[in-house]
Amino acid sequence: TSPARPARPASATGAPRDQVDAQRALATYQALQENLYLPRYHLYQCDSICDSTNHVGTLWPFTSAFAATGYLAALPGVGAPARAAIPDRRQGLAAYYDTGEADPAGRSQPPAYASLAEPPIGPGAPTYYDDNAWVALDELYAYGVTGDPGDLRTAEGLFRFVTSGWDTSSSDPCPGGVFWEDVAGSGRNTVSNAPNAEVGLLLYRATGQASYLDWARKMYDWTRGCLQAPNGMYDDHVNPDGSVNTALWSYNQGTMIGAGALLYQATGDRDYLAQAERTAAASVSYYGGAGGSLDGQPDAFNAIFFRNLFYLASITGNTSYRQMAAAYAQAAWTQDRQPDGLISDPDPTGGEAPVNQTAPMAEIYALLAGSSPMPVTPWGHAPGSRGR
Repeated sequence: TSPARPARPASATGAPRDQVDAQRALATYQALQENLYLPRYHLYQCDSICDSTNHVGTLWPFTSAFAATGYLAALPGVGAPARAAIPDRRQGLAAYYDTGEADPAGRSQPPAYASLAEPPIGPGAPTYYDDNAWVALDELYAYGVTGDPGDLRTAEGLFRFVTSGWDTSSSDPCPGGVFWEDVAGSGRNTVSNAPNAEVGLLLYRATGQASYLDWARKMYDWTRGCLQAPNGMYDDHVNPDGSVNTALWSYNQGTMIGAGALLYQATGDRDYLAQAERTAAASVSYYGGAGGSLDGQPDAFNAIFFRNLFYLASITGNTSYRQMAAAYAQAAWTQDRQPDGLISDPDPTGGEAPVNQTAPMAEIYALLAGSSPMPVTPWGHAPGSRGR
């Protein structure tokens, strides 16, 4: 006989914990939509740049709202409003689409999403390779929820844009890596490589095309070789002069954890799993100890951190990650929730958009309630094989 399933933890009211978190996810999402959504544009309110030429928020917080929509949509029982809103997120996203992308040398690049909405809604702005990773991950999650092949095609197109941003100069310090921004003098960051490696691996899962796996390995290996700290965590970026910015942001740890876990599932190589577990252990120790605190990180960074820890836990069964996320989410609900239902606290980076505080918490509550931490998409080939 199989062992009895452990009882679900209860809340202070006696309700199963996952039901409470599901209701919190829904309430937080509804507050986001009621207070910050602009139905006229299918977008969200201005954040850092709002003037006569720009009427809506930047792409980065929009991707958090798109993520919250997807994670809530995946929850049985409460996710219907978010599922119905996925077409609205797609429509809003189109405002940022730039078909005239060019690299620093003036060469044409595949279309991608600019950091500000394009005219007539906004003035347009530079394009970032990490922004487009978040868009691709959102689209892949939506693909898992709805099965719409258009979401998969969008993610594939964005991956073509990202690979055009690979540093091909052999004379650069630590050659290789995807740049952060498609302008001259950009750094090469963990955040422009690790989440794009995740995109490549999820595309490999969905299509079986070996080129996606090959690119993902290149991005992952470059980040490990150039930005891994001695304790197994990851520094932020390599500057053009070869100096390294050693800030330890939570989303950098999360995306390398997720990329390692996905590589393990794609290849069967347990070294990748061991690397993900090492980074996870170091990160949990660092953010839970005297060296740093998740309260010193933006909520958007922490949502990405937790989604990847939850994915690793789906492979290893480690329950400590959930405990850490639950404590963080409980503190946000009791200390940072405002009368209008938005989540707001002093932002450590000095100006995080309101959307980027509330939307990530809706995602975290959805994760705690049982939403899948990664897109639920079928393998296009046998896991652990090389594909075509």
